[in-house]
Amino acid sequence: MHKATVLYQGRAAGLDSKYRKYTAGLAQSRTPITIRNKAVDAMLISQHTDEDTITLEITRGDTTLILASMYWDRQKPIEQDLNKVDKILKHGIRESVIIAMDNNARSTTWHDTTTNIVESNWKNI
Repeated sequence: MHKATVLYQGRAAGLDSKYRKYTAGLAQSRTPITIRNKAVDAMLISQHTDEDTITLEITRGDTTLILASMYWDRQKPIEQDLNKVDKILKHGIRESVIIAMDNNARSTTWHDTTTNIVESNWKNI
């Protein structure tokens, strides 16, 4: 039986203790990463991690990649999060980079009724 990552009061809950959970910050973590494969090594990249971004260097065998999980708070300037993405991509210049995010984008592309500034900026990248 597999269990999913569930946030409860800002903490990853509902997981067996054998799984490795990565969160950051004292406030509610909106970007946890859970690893259950023991063959995967993971190292937190602290200079690119905060309560809204978890960045890991993942290694399995001879393959290394950078993995980031991000939450973009719509109350913060978008440039702040775009700058984080740029820094993560520069950090992973020699490795593959995967960034998963909740960027609060609204767009008619996915049949929303409006397009907000977040989606407009992504289309221009």
